[in-house]
Amino acid sequence: LFWMILSAFRKDPVERLKHFFVVLSLVFLIQAPFFLRNLSFRQEPVSRVQALGVMVERPGLDTLIANFVRNMATHMSVGIQEVNDKGIAFLGQGFQKMGLDLNPSRSGFGNYKFTLPKTSTSDDTATNPLHFFLILLLSVALSWPRRFSADLKKYWVCLLFMMIVLSWYVRWQPWIARFHLPFFVLSAAWMAVTLDRVRSVRWKALVAVLFLVMAIPFLTHGFPRRMMGRKSMLRSPRIARHYMYDHSAYLIAKAVVDMVRSSPCRDIGLIISNDGWESPWWALLNAAKEGYRIEHVLVSNGLEKAPYPLGPFAPCLVIVDPDRIADEEGMRGQGFAKVRTVTFGPRAVSLYMDPRMFVGQGRP
Repeated sequence: LFWMILSAFRKDPVERLKHFFVVLSLVFLIQAPFFLRNLSFRQEPVSRVQALGVMVERPGLDTLIANFVRNMATHMSVGIQEVNDKGIAFLGQGFQKMGLDLNPSRSGFGNYKFTLPKTSTSDDTATNPLHFFLILLLSVALSWPRRFSADLKKYWVCLLFMMIVLSWYVRWQPWIARFHLPFFVLSAAWMAVTLDRVRSVRWKALVAVLFLVMAIPFLTHGFPRRMMGRKSMLRSPRIARHYMYDHSAYLIAKAVVDMVRSSPCRDIGLIISNDGWESPWWALLNAAKEGYRIEHVLVSNGLEKAPYPLGPFAPCLVIVDPDRIADEEGMRGQGFAKVRTVTFGPRAVSLYMDPRMFVGQGRP
């Protein structure tokens, strides 16, 4: 969007600005349900409670520099731990000499310190060193004025601006690579046009081959959606694919759902952690087709008194994922009794019932 504005000042401004407003409208239409939901519940389009978890606290020049360096350095990992450790030590010493902190608490995530990730094909931690170093190389080449147009340089400025905005607002976190995907996707078009200005066909062919070869492991063995091997997603049941990050969670959830299905209850309460997943429970229960109503209960996010969109709700069974002492005390306070806890390693999911649902059925 920023690039469209810059380009509009040079040629055909009316047409460029028209494209700008079309794209901007699409962005707002895609986000409209999210904005409207927050407006109806919290009287604000973006919830402060949600934003505080990922936004930098009191952003300043120190947090901007630290986040920008960490975001860039994430994709400089060479996959050799000793080299990565020396690189982190070098960055730490450089920040100390400038009187700055590489890991300011205001822009970090919990107690996580900056590390260069090992070679990984995970959605969360995979780095993109080849793509990143080529961006750096082509950025230097932009100083050749006769070969590269002003539009290419404007686009480069917009890419840089994107990373600066990200570094200013969003906390650095070990899985920050997910936030970099738009940067690499948008930079691909810029790289293609910039490479086209290079006269050597051999160099362009070499770059294309390298990118294709480097992409193969991510396509075939990308975690968790592997396409090949014994754990291929193509061999997994459709429902199990909701739990590809943690197969043990699928086994636990399946056992809990079997217990829910064995009861006459159709109003299911749900208590999950801040990082919990709601959609797999809908899929496992086949809620839409089998008439289950699933609603969150005992929430503590400021919406305790907000009405349910579908009207009053009184669950007869409540799934607690994961089960915690505070949740158990809350359920007992509501008159619910624990039916069973299903565990697998450190993970535990419990099912609570309202004893009144069994009145007259000869069951305790």
